[in-house]
Amino acid sequence: VFGSRAAAKDSGGETSTVRVPVDLLDRLMTSMGEMVLVRNQVMQFANRSDDFEFLRLSQRLDVVTSQIQGEVMKTRMQPVSTVVSKFQRIVRDLAKTLGKRIDLHLVGGETELDKTLLEAVKDPLMHIVRNSCDHGLEPPEERRLVQKPEVGQVTIRAYQEGGQVVIEVRDDGRGLNRERIIAKAVEKNIVPRDRAFSLSDHEMNMLIFAPGFSTAATVTNVSGRGVGMDVVKNNIEKIGGQVEVSSKHGAGMTIRLKIPLTLAILPAMIVRSNEQRYAIPQVKVVELVRIEPGASNAQKLDELQGKPVYRLRGMLLPLLPLKAVLGGPASQPKEGLARGEACNIVVVRAEKLTFGVIVDEVQDKTDIVIKPLSAFLKALTVFNGATVLGDGGIALILDINGIASSHRLLESAASKQDLHEAAPPPTAEVLELLLFRLRGRRERYAMPLNLVNRLEEFPASAIEASGSR
Repeated sequence: VFGSRAAAKDSGGETSTVRVPVDLLDRLMTSMGEMVLVRNQVMQFANRSDDFEFLRLSQRLDVVTSQIQGEVMKTRMQPVSTVVSKFQRIVRDLAKTLGKRIDLHLVGGETELDKTLLEAVKDPLMHIVRNSCDHGLEPPEERRLVQKPEVGQVTIRAYQEGGQVVIEVRDDGRGLNRERIIAKAVEKNIVPRDRAFSLSDHEMNMLIFAPGFSTAATVTNVSGRGVGMDVVKNNIEKIGGQVEVSSKHGAGMTIRLKIPLTLAILPAMIVRSNEQRYAIPQVKVVELVRIEPGASNAQKLDELQGKPVYRLRGMLLPLLPLKAVLGGPASQPKEGLARGEACNIVVVRAEKLTFGVIVDEVQDKTDIVIKPLSAFLKALTVFNGATVLGDGGIALILDINGIASSHRLLESAASKQDLHEAAPPPTAEVLELLLFRLRGRRERYAMPLNLVNRLEEFPASAIEASGSR
């Protein structure tokens, strides 16, 4: 493995490399995580200190640590093509076995992912490709009947989106057959018969990931055992990723894997609820909304079927008090405003659903080092890890997908999507913004959220002029 990407160039313009054992890179990444923890502790202490020189040095330490962190993470990054390039031979062998003609294409193979994650995603990705070749693509004679080229196409596309890498596997085959999938699900008692035909398209699509599910008529060495797609979903979720499926009958299917760039160090938002602190992965946070008692945006709070919602730019946003998510008592947001308490909403995204988590306070944004949960806590679907904060305290990391699933928000969102899927797409581009005010002014300003790296809170007295700045 060429572990070092920090290449030195000589006068001839040639790049030199050095071989580094992978376990050395693993130890380096572990040490980097400890260094980030120490940096966070120093920054916490510096923010409470009146020593300006110490504050200046701690800020310099913050910058240097972030730079080293970025370079260390680069040493573990490998292009997706290192894994996908091996699929060509497997697809050729599959095509001969199945009597089909198949072309496999890779787009964005230069997209890089942490080596550990790349190894973890290799087998799920291979199974998805095999599934597309076997179940998705039609035989040549069937493709001719529906006026498709005899050669079926499977395309793997990789790209970076925010703090995640997205890997899509798309085929131009027959797509998912709703009636056949529902019939198989009823036959195998995966869904009750009385509920089967009221399933939304999203729920129907996700049935292919149910344990023991297969639409294959016969068991072969390629498919039919009902083992695989459920393992794909479980393995992707184990590394903090998620799986999405979209399909159009007769036009093919796309399976989308969203994978974090790294498992070791993660930017997160620290929030407080019931005097306890929790971390929300920054990649899941869309925006923050604060409602003061008597403020104009308090009128946007409402209730739908007894549950709180917030009208955010024409969209009804389901609200979940974090206290209720954790099993404690929680009052309605309007009741809190009536008592003079502000309402803090962290707008988050899980799969295709956007919803709000109500917290007591939004405290900080920081880089966290993820620690696995004890075996006693792994059954709790609302958490996916823990971290040590800068002051030495412990914070559990919230699993936004798990919260949405446990409260059946994804199912209700899918039903709403089905009601509107025939509507024309909006012509205006959706832009996520960070809203802010300047001191002494009433006007509000905005900047694109994707340009914001982190939020820092410090006293105005810490700002000094240097020259004309």
